[in-house]
Amino acid sequence: MKTFMTSNKWSLVGLAGLLSLGLTACDKSSGDVSILAAEQNFKVSLSMQPRPVDILWVIDNSGSMSSSQTNLANNFNSFIQDFVTLKYDFHMSTTTTDTWFEIYNNNSLYNSRWRTGNRTGSNPTNSGVYVMNPNTSSLDSVFTTNALVGINGNGDERAFSSFKESLSNPANADFRRSNAFLAMIIISDEDDFSRTDATFSESYTDPKLIPTSSFVSWLDTFTGSNSTNRHDNYQVNAIYIKDSACLNQLQNSTQKIAQRYGEIADATGGVKASICDPFNDVLNSIKNKILVASAVFKLDREPQPGSIVVKVNGTVLPESATTWSYDSAANSVRFAQESIPAADDNIQIAYDPKTLL
Repeated sequence: MKTFMTSNKWSLVGLAGLLSLGLTACDKSSGDVSILAAEQNFKVSLSMQPRPVDILWVIDNSGSMSSSQTNLANNFNSFIQDFVTLKYDFHMSTTTTDTWFEIYNNNSLYNSRWRTGNRTGSNPTNSGVYVMNPNTSSLDSVFTTNALVGINGNGDERAFSSFKESLSNPANADFRRSNAFLAMIIISDEDDFSRTDATFSESYTDPKLIPTSSFVSWLDTFTGSNSTNRHDNYQVNAIYIKDSACLNQLQNSTQKIAQRYGEIADATGGVKASICDPFNDVLNSIKNKILVASAVFKLDREPQPGSIVVKVNGTVLPESATTWSYDSAANSVRFAQESIPAADDNIQIAYDPKTLL
């Protein structure tokens, strides 16, 4: 009994709920979805909507970050182009690694409302756009303004506490959507030393250092995830100093090799990228990771092994490393980077379920 999932768009909603709307005999020539059980044919209409993506940039705004911010702004097109071409519904905002200080200081410089430019220095800037999306006019220019957050920020970089503070701010509710995949990108030449107080310390053994796992657990709760499905709901990517070769290349005594950024990227399925590598390549790799992670079709029921048939715009797409694969643990069809469909493509997924209901 083969189940067909069809639509002009490409995210799935539950089949089980639709079954309760009523089952009627199906004319096989009508092109409607069918579930064949013994001598009966039943018709079900499926509605699919494209899955949104919410992208949050957490940018180090300390004194050594000028060139990295410029590299990010100059190579932004490498990151965003495929989201535009594939017609993704994205939200995108920026915050800084010193936003955490708002907890202890009411200074507006540390306001956790999304950043729209550089708040300090001799030439403050403001794009006026808190949340960028596909309809943002002059997107490249707006992102450049938002990403160049300046280098006069607090030197106690706490990216983890900062993204938590920003995502928790009710004023930022215009960014996060409950049905969207959340992708965060941290850019820093230090490490996160988020603590339970405002005291400066860069000791990994300090008892007041908040464990990386605590922030992963918070993100699980924030996104409605757990350890088995978090990779389908969010990821944290990091661009940082990964080794001594990069540290020596930068030749700045205030910078350091980071540990905790790698920990949170590993725990959430994100990319660990070097701040010393060409930003064009770095942003491409992160972009690809986000696209693949969000191009997932969760099935309503468990399929019989080998029964899945995937069609894109009416053409069968054979299963392979460069097309799609079935993830039994998540009961989902995942598209490879080379075959990610556009938001208005017609996707059909047919399979024989192990059980009728």
